[in-house]
Amino acid sequence: MTWLLPVDRLQPGGDMKYVQNVLLVVGAMALGACAFLLALYCFTEATGFLSHHGPSDLAAAGLAFLFIAGSSLLGALVGLIASVWWIWKHESRRWTIRIWVGAVLGLAMGVVLHFANRLPTVPSLIEAFEPAPAAAALSAALAMLGGLIANFTDWRRQRSAGNKVQSPIQPL
Repeated sequence: MTWLLPVDRLQPGGDMKYVQNVLLVVGAMALGACAFLLALYCFTEATGFLSHHGPSDLAAAGLAFLFIAGSSLLGALVGLIASVWWIWKHESRRWTIRIWVGAVLGLAMGVVLHFANRLPTVPSLIEAFEPAPAAAALSAALAMLGGLIANFTDWRRQRSAGNKVQSPIQPL
């Protein structure tokens, strides 16, 4: 696990960078798994795949289990590869408060969606996140997504602040 450990771990702020790298890996794996599961869910809803009832219901359930496990593992692997590549290629720096707020809001949204299952009528996609492991993966994925959105909006804000608007009429 030395690839997670930055070279400047002994310098001030090195521990925080290590924690951020671990959170990045966990969040990226959860986001990848949830994205692949969402794609599988959309495919099955659009095509009616695995929803036919008949003499082979047990085989359809087994096939569904294999598709769910395979797509979540493949998505987690893609997330792991992407996060390790990001850590290797980019200089690690401390996250801004905006990124932390985005991650906390995403985490809170995952918890809210988990407890929304106690309502009388919820969509079937929300019902899928009633079990605690599924809710944990969804919360981690939404925290990662919230941090990414906050980072992107912070980058856009800093970029637009650096570009001064020049008036079209300039004195000679």
